[in-house]
Amino acid sequence: YTGPHDRPLRKYPEVAMTGPSQGGYTITKSSHLSNPYREYEAFNHVTETGGNPGTEGWLSSTVYTGSSSPYTTTTNTFPGAPSGSQNGAYLGIQLPNKIKLQVIKVYQRLNENNIEAVLYASDNGSDWYALKTYDMSTSEVFTDNVNSTTLYDRFVLHIISVDHPYGYAAVEELELYGHEEGDSSLDTTLKS
Repeated sequence: YTGPHDRPLRKYPEVAMTGPSQGGYTITKSSHLSNPYREYEAFNHVTETGGNPGTEGWLSSTVYTGSSSPYTTTTNTFPGAPSGSQNGAYLGIQLPNKIKLQVIKVYQRLNENNIEAVLYASDNGSDWYALKTYDMSTSEVFTDNVNSTTLYDRFVLHIISVDHPYGYAAVEELELYGHEEGDSSLDTTLKS
């Protein structure tokens, strides 16, 4: 991916996560279904589109129910969400440095798509801002141009509803693309 002025975007996390805290990154979640579906497995740089992801990715233990899609839940309200009233599982990451988030890419587990999800960001862990609300039900690999102009170091994907009856939220892989504060390494200035 490229950003403003065709600058290449950096992928976050830069390391393949093998635990909830590594290389300055910290992964958070509302819950996880069981091992091996741990939160950090959604940040381990492993994807398998168009096939059975097996034991890859994060699954919440949150129970989404209903008679038909969209399936919703009454538990796991994201702490700090501005509305404070939306329920659903969440998956988050804290980066070692603040970035201007340009692109989010969510690999969803085959036939386990999320429907409504809200992307939150924070620069201090206390004040959270809803950057965008998404309908992710249309694609196994969901990509959006966020184009944030504010620097943040914490991001949370809060999953409000899902389109499958299995009872959990699922993310095979979550990737963030952006630029760190002061990263102007590829900008050029023409001087006379």
